[in-house]
Amino acid sequence: VGGTISYVEFYCDGELIDFCSDDTVCRNITIENNIFKCDGFPGIGHHGDCTHNGVIIRNNIFDGPSGNYGKSRGYIIFRPQVTDITVEGNVFFAPEKEYGSPNIGMVIENPDINTFREYNNTYKGNFTEIVKRG
Repeated sequence: VGGTISYVEFYCDGELIDFCSDDTVCRNITIENNIFKCDGFPGIGHHGDCTHNGVIIRNNIFDGPSGNYGKSRGYIIFRPQVTDITVEGNVFFAPEKEYGSPNIGMVIENPDINTFREYNNTYKGNFTEIVKRG
């Protein structure tokens, strides 16, 4: 696993996970059954120009504001090179009151509408957009 989650310590089955650099490509991964406590930064996303694909984000909880700092990047953000993304069965809890920038569910910068599937997610709170396309 690479990406931006290295801002905090991350544990899997009680063991601390060592992170790869942001230029490590992720393919055919599933991120499920987690709680992401967001504070204005994305819970899932990446830097750079990696061509991640085959990413499934399923049955997670995203709680807190998605846009405290400047332009909102959503709870989940994927850059243009990422393909074959599925986001399903997640719950997004945005604050009722707007803090700084508006709450956006996801930002998908790939303009190809076929690269991203979003369904059966629940959005609670103050959202200005569910999916923002780049």
